[in-house]
Amino acid sequence: MRLSLKVALTSILAALFLVLKLIPLGFPVIGVEGAVINISQAVVIALSLLFPPWISIPSVAIGEAVASTLNPRPPFHLLGFIPATIGATVASLYRYGWKTPLAIYIPVLALYIAYPPVGPLWTYPLHPWFHILGLVIYIATNTFLPRHGWLSTTLLAALAGQAGGTLLFMLLYYPVIIPEAESFKGIWIATALVYPVERLLMALAAAAIYLAVARALASASPELRPYLFLRSDMASSRDETSTTSTE
Repeated sequence: MRLSLKVALTSILAALFLVLKLIPLGFPVIGVEGAVINISQAVVIALSLLFPPWISIPSVAIGEAVASTLNPRPPFHLLGFIPATIGATVASLYRYGWKTPLAIYIPVLALYIAYPPVGPLWTYPLHPWFHILGLVIYIATNTFLPRHGWLSTTLLAALAGQAGGTLLFMLLYYPVIIPEAESFKGIWIATALVYPVERLLMALAAAAIYLAVARALASASPELRPYLFLRSDMASSRDETSTTSTE
């Protein structure tokens, strides 16, 4: 891909993510006044699955970082770009084989669960139940139904953003702002049945957006076709040596 095209796509996507991030549309975060899980995260996942990492990850990081600077919101304020970038990375790495995103997701998941002494492992072990279920679905789908593995990847990316965001929340708020472990237990109990619904809706929205944009770009721009990860490429995601997009 020409450098000029790389720069243009990265800039366009970063601007798109910036605008969407600044629109206050999404789900409220339980326990944190004024915090919202922005619906733009579904767009981030969809386009990160579609475009290669060297376009999607920088564009997400730049767009979300600028948005966080212009309008810092709780609970992450200026660091609000981190959860979205983690989710984007997981989605974008899928093109290199279905096991590749697990290299990001599993360490982030482990840190979120076991962060001492306020992580769910120490306070409310049931909180990550949907992460475990999502991981099982992802592995099973990509093992037995590889052509549909992209669909479970949208869920894994949504969960990766949640795990990264929860870990960041603990890093920022414990022990200076929320010093009691019992308070975190209350948050985990309150959100254990809420975040699965949020992440499932986000994944379904991402899947719908992916299908619509992929179909439009594949037919409208032949020059982009070799760099897009389309449904026709999904079977090859079982092969760890698959590299459907190269520089």
